[in-house]
Amino acid sequence: MQPKLLGYTYPDGSPYTGDVKQMTTGGVVSKGGDVIWENLPDPTKGGARDGNIGNEDRQFLGHGHPRWSLGWSNSFNYKGLSLSFNFYGNFGNKVYNENRRNLASFSNSNTTPDAYFIYNMWKYPGQITDTYRGGDKAADNMRRGGSQYLESGSFLRLQSVRLGYLMPERISMKAAMRSLNVYIYAINLLTWTEYTGFDPEVGQNSVLKPSDDPGKYPRRREIGMGLNISF
Repeated sequence: MQPKLLGYTYPDGSPYTGDVKQMTTGGVVSKGGDVIWENLPDPTKGGARDGNIGNEDRQFLGHGHPRWSLGWSNSFNYKGLSLSFNFYGNFGNKVYNENRRNLASFSNSNTTPDAYFIYNMWKYPGQITDTYRGGDKAADNMRRGGSQYLESGSFLRLQSVRLGYLMPERISMKAAMRSLNVYIYAINLLTWTEYTGFDPEVGQNSVLKPSDDPGKYPRRREIGMGLNISF
């Protein structure tokens, strides 16, 4: 009695005898938990999809520079009270969160991986998750330029705000002052954005990598108060 040969079957148990198609990345067969890359038609092969993920599958995913920007500044005065503010924002661009990719690449033992990646990393067949299997570098899951770490860079920022009060002249004159203005201010007080990195306003270090965020320290937030006195 010959042993039964194991192979591929349909859901009803009947054997499958056709060709087994396998996706490869850089010549390595993709496995469970590997990134699912989009295999584009190859024009050098008559528009057919070759099943291998390579440079020919690159595609446009978004603009590195803002498509449009806005700014709004205004000031109000009422009975000694003054309020001034400045809003500005950039919209329509993408930011590549290189810092998050580094934290999920298992590149060295001195880096603590991203917490979301650890909790949601693919671990067993049938698991539905948006995070690939970690640790295996053969399939090049953590290659640069993928859409997983490409995020909206749009934001609106309250860049500056100042609230002041000009003391009545009868009060300032008693202290031998011509005028006394008390104020509080804030710089970069609020930022509205969907970006998960430190700061969506990413500086450009290279024209070849616009809006690439390696984890640059964000713009400082400053809050203070002061006095303007005239004698």
